[in-house]
This record gives sequence, C-alpha cells and structure tokens, in this order.
Amino acid sequence: MKKGKKRSEREKSAVTALLAAAGQCDHRWCKASILALASGLAADAEQWKIDERLVKDFSDLLAGKKAWERSRRRLKSEAKRAEGKKRDWLVEFSAPSLLGRAESLLAAHENKGAVEAVQMVLKLTKEPEHHCRAYAAQGRALRKLRKHRDAVKAYGAFQAKKCPGVIGAGVAYGRIFSQSIVDPKPIPKLVKRALKEHPDHRLSDDYLFFLGEFHQRKKKPKAAVEAYEHLAKRYPKGDMAEEAVWRVAWTRYLADDHAGARERLDSFLRQHAGASQHRSADQIRALYWRARLSPKKDRVARYTALVEEHPFTWHGLMGLQRLRNVDLKKAQARFPQSLPARDPSPSLTSDLRFRRGVGLLALGLRPQAVQLLSSIETLSLVESDLEALSDRLIAAGGAHHAVGMLRRLPLWRQAPSPTSGRLWRLAFPLAHKQAVLDAAKSQNVPPALLFGLVREESGFDADVDSWAGARGLSQCMKSTARMVARKHRVAGWSWAKMREPEMNLKVGSLYLAGLLKRFEGAFPLAISSYNAGPGATRRMIKARPGFALDSWVEDLPIRQTRKYVQRVLASAWTYASLYPELGGLDLSNLKIIPLK
Repeated sequence: MKKGKKRSEREKSAVTALLAAAGQCDHRWCKASILALASGLAADAEQWKIDERLVKDFSDLLAGKKAWERSRRRLKSEAKRAEGKKRDWLVEFSAPSLLGRAESLLAAHENKGAVEAVQMVLKLTKEPEHHCRAYAAQGRALRKLRKHRDAVKAYGAFQAKKCPGVIGAGVAYGRIFSQSIVDPKPIPKLVKRALKEHPDHRLSDDYLFFLGEFHQRKKKPKAAVEAYEHLAKRYPKGDMAEEAVWRVAWTRYLADDHAGARERLDSFLRQHAGASQHRSADQIRALYWRARLSPKKDRVARYTALVEEHPFTWHGLMGLQRLRNVDLKKAQARFPQSLPARDPSPSLTSDLRFRRGVGLLALGLRPQAVQLLSSIETLSLVESDLEALSDRLIAAGGAHHAVGMLRRLPLWRQAPSPTSGRLWRLAFPLAHKQAVLDAAKSQNVPPALLFGLVREESGFDADVDSWAGARGLSQCMKSTARMVARKHRVAGWSWAKMREPEMNLKVGSLYLAGLLKRFEGAFPLAISSYNAGPGATRRMIKARPGFALDSWVEDLPIRQTRKYVQRVLASAWTYASLYPELGGLDLSNLKIIPLK
C-alpha cells in the first residue's frame, strides 16, 4: 500500500511540474507536448481538465487530436454505463472548449472538423455570445469549403443576432465575398451596411472594392470608377488602394478612353516617383501599361527601361515579348553560376536560436533544427543573413520555410544585383529536384514550368493542406486527384499518399499535361485552368474574344486566378533563367488561343 501511495504522490508532483513547465513554453507544439505528458500521468478528474484544455487550444496538433479521441471514448463509455438513463456524451464538453476546437481546426484549414465542432456548440448552448462565435466560425469554414450558399446563411445568422465585437468586420467581408459568388444583387446594400458598422477597419477598403467589381460586372463603368476613386481617396494607405487606382485606369482603357487611362496612370506614377528601388507590383503594372499606351516612338524606350529594372516580374516578361527580344541567355547571364556563400552578420550569429539550430543540424536532428531556425524574426536581417538562414533551413529539409520567408521580400521585383545570385537560388530552390524532374519528363511538361507551379502552389511543402482542402506539393483537390488517378490508372493512389512527393507530383503533372494538351500548349490557359478549372477558363476566353495575352490576363474576373497566372509564369521564367540545366522555357507558348 505504501508503495502505491508513494507512486501516486510522485505522479501528482510530476503532473504539477509538467503543468508549470507548459506555462513556460513559447511555442504551441511545446505546450501541447508537455500537456500530453501530464495527461498521461494524471488521475481521471485531472486528466479530463488537461484533455479539455488540449481540445480547446490544440485540436489542430497531434496532442489535441489524441485528447479529443480519448475524451470521446471515455464519455461514450460512461454514457453507456448510465443505468437506464439517456445521457449525451456531448454535454460534458463546455461550449468554450468546443469553440476553441472549432477555431483551432479552422486556423489549420481542417474545415470539415470545424463545422462539426460548431454544430455541437449550437446544439449544446443557447448563450448569445457562444452562438455569435459559432456562426462566425461556421461561415468562414463553409466559405473555405466553397459552400457559399450555406456560408451566406451562417453569416446572415450572425448579423441577425447583432453580435458585438471586432469579428463582425470579418463576418461582413465573408458575407460579401460569398454573396458575390451566389447572388451579387444584394452587394450594394451589404457594402453600405458594412461601411456603416465598420468605417475604419482594415477591411473597409475591401468592401468598397467589392462594390467597384460589382458595378464593373454589371457593365456600369461610371459607377465602378466612382467606387474605386472613393476607395483610393478614403483609404489611401489601405492594401486595395493601388489596385483601385489601377482599376480606374483599366476601366477607362476598356472604354477606349486611352487619354483618360494615361492621365490616371501618370498621376499614380508621379505619386510614387521615389519608389524605384522597391516598386510594388501595382506600380510595375502601371509602368507596363503606360508604355503600352504610349506613342510608338516612345514605347521601345519605356519597355526597355521596364525590362532592365524588373526583368523577372510578369510585366517585365510582357515587356520582353512586346520588344520581341526574348533572349534567355541574356537573362541567364544576370546570375553568375558560382558565387561563394556570404558570412552572416554578428546580429544573426549571436542569436541563440541560430546557434542552436546550426548545432542541431550538425547532429542530424533536422526537424528540431527547422523548428528553431524558422522561429527567427527576419524583418531586420540583411541579405547575407537571409542567405545564411535560408541555406541552413533548406539543408535541414525546411525549403518551404525558406521560400515562405523570402517570398515576402521586394527583391524579386527588382533586377538582381551582381552579388545576389545565390540568394535568388535559395528563394527559387530546386527542392524535391529529382521527383520534379522525373514527373516533368514522364509527362513532357517543361521542368521550369513545373518548378514554378510547385513553388507558387505549396512553397515545396509536401505536407501542406490549403484552406480549400488541396494537398501537397502540387496542391491538387481530392476530387481532381481522384479523377486523374482513375483516368490514368495510377497504381497505388490514395488521398493519404498525396503527401508523398513522388505520388503528388505524378498526379499534378498528369493533370497539368492534360490541360496543356487541351489548350494546345498555351501556358496561360493551362495555368488558369489549374487554378479555376477548365470550364471557368473557357468561359473567360469566350467573354473576351480577340483580347491580346496581356489584356486577357489583366481582365480575368477572378482576382485570385489573375494573380496566380502572373505569379506562376513569372516564377517559371525565373527558374529557366536561374538554372540552364532545366532546358529553358518556350515563350511562344505564352499565347491565347480562340475556342473551337
């Protein structure tokens, strides 16, 4: 008896120590792992409390998932043992725990699980505050699942309850977004309400942008211009301000008011005249279209300046095409093939996380090295530090962390400097090289195009699931992957195996090759179809007969698809320029073909 009691006391002390240690952790995975250890040692009542905390805060992590399953089994077992009483195991969970679970799963893009947790909350409680959070989470999860009609209902339920708090601004955005897909008629009324309730929120400019797009689709250019001009004036520092100014110029261009379009572009470029070192994507776009709208005698000079300053952007690529001067060897010459690694600065080498991460890498503990190295803040790092940090991350198997860290920098919109070639190769790495090359060769897909697509789709993260449910390196949706696997009789395919690089790239390259064949090798149409689907792409071709490539891409009504096409093809051109061994990229396939 004494031995048992002594062991119990020891376990109790261990649980107390573990709970204290969990409170000291900076990272969620650390807290969750220690709480899981504590749960394994705790007695029933205390174990329930720990598991409920894991369910509430860490349902997206393995420890939280195990706690959820453990709690469900225990509660269902207790419910069965209840003598002749109907007992719902669900009521033992608190609404805040289930809401926390829903929000954790939502943040991890596990949208179906989030919807299930929300439904439990709505069944469990009538508390208005809990219902508000539940409807907000439900709407967002359904929107990410592309169930926009159901999302509109959930967002509508939230708004009908007149829920207080800041989440109402996000709900208003989600409602307008889903409504624009299901039935855009109520958009003006919804935007008016959203601006009244959230006039100075960071999403307020997005509301107005939706209104401008609504009027554009309704063929009301004057009303669209008014909405965009109002946005640019009311929210000049908003993230949609530059896009709104561009839309004003574009709307005038489409109405054959070329003088008005030039005037708006000139005004915009004068406003940002000092930004030549770090021009935004919208400013580079304005430079291209200002060249396009110039008299013939001025165009060559304008295109040449654009290509020299921004060679590896989409609009730099369009400038090359306009000049009819696509010289791959000249592009490749911008990147010397062998550059020595630069030494990191003392600010990085003195960072304890960097030193420990490098030590863990030397010991072969790659996942632990990635965890530490990817936690280093990068805002204040100089180029040589970014190079050193990215180099170690890629060596540790964290190429997706390196790409994610580097893609936010404005460097890739500018011409490479003589010393930055190595950093460019780290930002555009040949991760999963052999698997990508094998998949490209087997389907006769240009390797540079497949590398560009994978970089923009997943950042080379083989384990990632997108907010919409796409998986792995090539980010195929489950239904698409299943269709491709059945059509081509892919041996051993399963959805779980889409986390394996070879299987994922095989299916993704098969799908891309099929799209290239369908659209006669036209890169923009195949890439548009990869993102929006071939049916949507055919509709977009039909709606814009006779449009040149640059105009067709610029006028795509799906904002996400437009940016996706531009990013993937600019990235493919960059890969072809960085790595001669990939065999280049035939830019004659940058074309739009008419429908047959």
